[in-house]
Order: sequence, then structure tokens, then C-alpha cells
Amino acid sequence: MKKPVFEEELNKIRYEIDKALNHVSDYSMHDSWGHVDFYIGDIVEEIFQRAGQGHIRLAFAEIELLYRRLLECLEYQGECEITDETDSCIRDMAKIAELAVFPEDKEYI
Repeated sequence: MKKPVFEEELNKIRYEIDKALNHVSDYSMHDSWGHVDFYIGDIVEEIFQRAGQGHIRLAFAEIELLYRRLLECLEYQGECEITDETDSCIRDMAKIAELAVFPEDKEYI
């Protein structure tokens, strides 16, 4: 299996994250309670697929990118599904970090 190019793969996942969250700040997309609907399950699944393939540094960088993007979205939301997803990202970061065996991956994390 060909090793993924770090920056290329990070840019691909960045695009997917932006596409999934691009309407979070658009108040016309919110329901009467102010909640917004979005789905990132496929993104998280892809990240864990990378981790399962042994690309720990890339998987960690991707989940960190997702986490930071979700934090940016909190400006537009209160306690809601974004909060739940950011909490999940922290747990996912820990799971991915536990998979690190190579010194360079551990150092990156």
C-alpha cells in the first residue's frame, strides 16, 4: 500500500470538514431552538481508517483539525451537538495517541 502524502491528505480532509460544517454559522439553517444539523461520522470513520492503517501522525493531525474547526463553530452555538462532537474529538485524540508506537509519531502527538 502506498504511503499517503501528509499535506495532500490533510488538505483533502480539511475540504471534507469545511464542506460538512460550512453552514453552521448560517443562521437561516438553524431550527427554532438555534440548533444546526450536520454530519461528520464519515469523516471520523476515515480518520480512524487511517489510524488503523498505521498512519498515526496523519490520523492525529486530521482529528485535531476537526476539533479546531468544531471549536470555531462554537461561536455560533451554545450547548449543542457541536459541544458533543468536540468532546468526542478529545476522546478520539486519546484513542489515536494510544496507537502510536514510533518515536516520531509520539513526538508529533
